[in-house]
Amino acid sequence: ILQRVSLFCEIFVIYSFIGVLLYPISTYGSEINMILMQGTLLSDYSESEEIEIMEEDILAMANSFEDDGFRAEVSDINFSDAYCVYVNADILENHPNTKDEFQKLLDDSDKVWNVPISVANKTVIVQVSRKLGLDDVNQLGLSQNEMEQMNSDAEKWQVVSSTMYENGETPTDQLVTALLNNNIDEERCDCIIVGGEDGIYSLLAIVLKDDEIIGAISMDREISYTTSNTKTREVEDVTLEEGKLYSLDEFSNAASALNSDVSAVQDSTDGIYGGNIQNDYTVLYCIFLGVVCSGIMIGVFFFRKKKLR
Repeated sequence: ILQRVSLFCEIFVIYSFIGVLLYPISTYGSEINMILMQGTLLSDYSESEEIEIMEEDILAMANSFEDDGFRAEVSDINFSDAYCVYVNADILENHPNTKDEFQKLLDDSDKVWNVPISVANKTVIVQVSRKLGLDDVNQLGLSQNEMEQMNSDAEKWQVVSSTMYENGETPTDQLVTALLNNNIDEERCDCIIVGGEDGIYSLLAIVLKDDEIIGAISMDREISYTTSNTKTREVEDVTLEEGKLYSLDEFSNAASALNSDVSAVQDSTDGIYGGNIQNDYTVLYCIFLGVVCSGIMIGVFFFRKKKLR
């Protein structure tokens, strides 16, 4: 009996150890298709071929993290899990309540495609976009030909930025965690990611349930602002925490306050394009668990050896 128990323990430890090692690699694709609303994946759009033919440019952008230990091949690009971030949809200004109202705003917005490239326990998200032409102020120093060239290029899909996430902590992984922390059943809701909301400058995950918007989650940072109570005239500090569900009205109030206070407006490049490395303690956890599992295996081995003697 002891031999059978020890053999079972060995098998259990081995498979558990393998599962820990593979977890960061295997969860990305399964989660993204579950939580994002149908129609937000690149495979749902006719323009997917226009993005896929850019594989060499996408790969070159991803491998800009080579100094950080990331080196990918074309075969590592996962177009099937590429998803859309809708930019400048003015969600907080228009206050949509239903899925149909929301969809009308999305149809008029710009799209940024987030293309994942995974190698070992690291994932680089490459952003592909268009309509990134200079505004009238920035165009003042350009010649007519230069302005026309910039506007022409702005209509083409371009690789614009990239972000590396270690240990599988991609935005969609973080969104799954946020849904769980807010007691939201990911199988009974749909999420759409938007960016570039005036005054907020953080990616927002809009959460819908039964075709109704139930709120939004800040995916990048907490949002803090100061407001005055109209009755007491007292100043109040308000913070919308990262990863917590709030109503669109609460985010709209934050946007209005931040827009009225120029000094409080956060970096406008955040919440649309990346360029940073996300780090956490998952690798340390995996190493620790691997050491523990190895210790258990060695202990079981010597225990069996001693019994056999």
